[in-house]
Amino acid sequence: MSSRGIEGAVFHTGELAAQMRAGVAVNFEAEASKFIRPYFLQQHQTFYQQLPFIVIGACDEKRRPWASVLTGERGFVVAQDEYHLSINSRLIVGDALESALVAGASVGLLGIEFDTKRRNRANGQLTNTSHENIQFKVKHSYGNCPQYISARNGQLIANRKGGKIERACRLTQAMQAWLSGTDSLFIATSNGQAALENSCTQDLGKSLDEVDASHRGGVPGFVKVISDTKIVLADYRGNNFFNSIGNLLLNPKIGLLLIDYKTSSQLQITGTARVDWNTPDQLVFPSAQRLIEIVVDEIIMISAE
Repeated sequence: MSSRGIEGAVFHTGELAAQMRAGVAVNFEAEASKFIRPYFLQQHQTFYQQLPFIVIGACDEKRRPWASVLTGERGFVVAQDEYHLSINSRLIVGDALESALVAGASVGLLGIEFDTKRRNRANGQLTNTSHENIQFKVKHSYGNCPQYISARNGQLIANRKGGKIERACRLTQAMQAWLSGTDSLFIATSNGQAALENSCTQDLGKSLDEVDASHRGGVPGFVKVISDTKIVLADYRGNNFFNSIGNLLLNPKIGLLLIDYKTSSQLQITGTARVDWNTPDQLVFPSAQRLIEIVVDEIIMISAE
């Protein structure tokens, strides 16, 4: 979702183009408008306040989207009202978004609960930030279906301090193994062609390129490592909103995040994506509807202490 070209429209041109390409566009926008709201329902306010972590997507100073994670004891996210969240957390030192979460920044949030398979997506702006607190104002919010969420018992360590930081432009063997064996990752994308030319962190009141944070899951193998600079991600049937795919049609930059839920280590990747609409090989990518091919630009690996 994003800055709409038509007042009141639910989807931007990239999302509409993706829906058309997938054959789901007929009379779909009116139905979707019932689920996409400019505020948090009471159930979603309660949901965020019981989470031990949330995923956040934003753009760095080079206008590249990255995905990261904020953690804390349950209750570290406070719903001040139906429009605002107060997040009492900060990123690990060395995180790709460490300098990006400033007042006025466009960000995407994802709340996800693995044991219940609930999730809520929101995008909006940061209205104020300090060393230990982030203030978020929602622009769009909606619940996501529980498909492809793998149940797990582990949760992130509250108030993580980080550890060894490894920066690279190529995937190491260990990184490749992690990607190939994962059943879950997170994506950050930014809509709008202007995101390629203008900062994602503009002054309040100006037109913003919105950022989305989303989850992708599947059986291990749904991510294929083609080389040390190329990844292919299977994309499955979902809610047909095509928020991430629609963003990529307008701005091909993408961020990926993998999390080790036992140690709280994280792997962040930013790169350039291409959507392959051809029917995937079902022996290689069972049930996939399309593929997302990603060329790696930069990698940040943060190993827990």
